[in-house]
Amino acid sequence: MQTNRPETKTGCRGLTVVELLVAITIMSILIALLLPAMQQAREAARRASCANHLKQLGLGMHLYSKSHGCFPPGYTAELSQDQYAKSWAWGAFLLPYLEKRPLYDTINLEKQSLTESVVDPNMIRFYQTELSIFLCPSDSGSSLSHSYRQLLVPQYLTQTKPEPENDLNNHASSELMWVYLTPSVSRGFSGISVIAHARPPIPFPVPKPKPKPKPFPFPFPDSDPDPTDDTEPEPTPDPPPVTTMPTKIGKSNYVGSLGSIWKPKQSDWSDEDFKGNGVLGRNTRVSWHHITDGTSNTFVLGERSWKNYAAVWPGVNSVNDCGFIDNQMVLGTAFYPLNQRSVSVNIDCDGTGSANFSSHHPGGANFLFADGSVHFLSDKIDFRNSDSSHQSGLFQRLAHRSDGEITGEF
Repeated sequence: MQTNRPETKTGCRGLTVVELLVAITIMSILIALLLPAMQQAREAARRASCANHLKQLGLGMHLYSKSHGCFPPGYTAELSQDQYAKSWAWGAFLLPYLEKRPLYDTINLEKQSLTESVVDPNMIRFYQTELSIFLCPSDSGSSLSHSYRQLLVPQYLTQTKPEPENDLNNHASSELMWVYLTPSVSRGFSGISVIAHARPPIPFPVPKPKPKPKPFPFPFPDSDPDPTDDTEPEPTPDPPPVTTMPTKIGKSNYVGSLGSIWKPKQSDWSDEDFKGNGVLGRNTRVSWHHITDGTSNTFVLGERSWKNYAAVWPGVNSVNDCGFIDNQMVLGTAFYPLNQRSVSVNIDCDGTGSANFSSHHPGGANFLFADGSVHFLSDKIDFRNSDSSHQSGLFQRLAHRSDGEITGEF
């Protein structure tokens, strides 16, 4: 006997709208919890890599010191020359001790100055060499220098020509005019450099004027064709000055320590000020016995981020200036707070954030000390410069090589 059973539907039941929303919410919460942890882990790895770069630079410093008996100068200067002469900096001097001997031999800094070297159009590409040891992985800026840290080279090396439609003959009073537009600074490009070409210089030599016609031919070319003509010969003009144009060069996220000194006005700077009270300065030869505060209590290098215009490794534009294209290109000072945001750049020495130490690491920056160790200093570190207090802060004491003050824990 057969019995008829009702057919039953089989299959998977789908999610209801409420269940789907709950699942999405749970996934969102998990992502929100895990993403910051992943970002922190990545930043920790980048910070560790940055510290490793500083340790390698520290090893190069020690090898240089062993070979020369002192730390390299922050940059060199022949003070008898034009103050706008370009000069090699500590980064270039360290190249043979950083396994960059071929590059060091190519730029040949032992036989020619940076001023002499930049006139060679074949050399520009070497100054634009990206050297990873000078770059912090946390800094996402370009591997070439910021617009405010460019090297001024002869205009013919840039392979650019004046554009007639952009000619500013009625407004330009010099061979070169710089116009800077500075929008809000971000982690990327933070400045627009507009170069306005002035009237092209007179070509040299100037063609001689056609001789005046004479009424009678004179048979002796070497004789005076007209003894009665007392007109002064037109003097041959001096060659016009070489027009310069800014060119980006290799970036560095690390600057030498000038110490805790700084003067906001160019007129206030003396020769001793340019030497600084840190380990690296103009024409300095600081050796171990000069660091009386102790090598473990004095830092040599610190970070400079792209948002504060970073730095460069080859050299400086001027050996006797303190502007943003001069000693600020390779040196930093503890006169300004750590990680202070740069708010302006001008033609004087008020560096604000462009002359300080800074980084893209949250909460502070890495520093190389004279003993070769690397420490992460908090941007909340005790800060009191000489203008705000009679007693310097911990940050200033760590930058000064011989102030005799106790640093304490940091």
